Amino acid sequence: MNTQLTIFQVLIVLLPLFGFLVAILPPKRYKKMYIAEVGILFIALVLSAVLFFMKIFSFPDETIRSTFTLFTVGGSDGFNFIVDLTMDNMTVALLLWFR
Repeated sequence: MNTQLTIFQVLIVLLPLFGFLVAILPPKRYKKMYIAEVGILFIALVLSAVLFFMKIFSFPDETIRSTFTLFTVGGSDGFNFIVDLTMDNMTVALLLWFR
């Protein structure tokens, strides 16, 4: 179950970035691109709400933490770029509040 929550976290972060990429497309070519942008942000809002309710009702007293290495520079002993996704009750509440 924590894997599904981690996937939701990553999607919630990446969807607005994808929306930005859609927004910088040439406007003359796509007249109603705002519909796609609003749709992408609405999907991020729905995923935030689902993540909020899944976290609050399934894992109310836990802090869920996922850590993985995004890439390594300079071989195996070089610099590791580590991504840490930490989720507690306040995080999901503010995620939903500021959407």
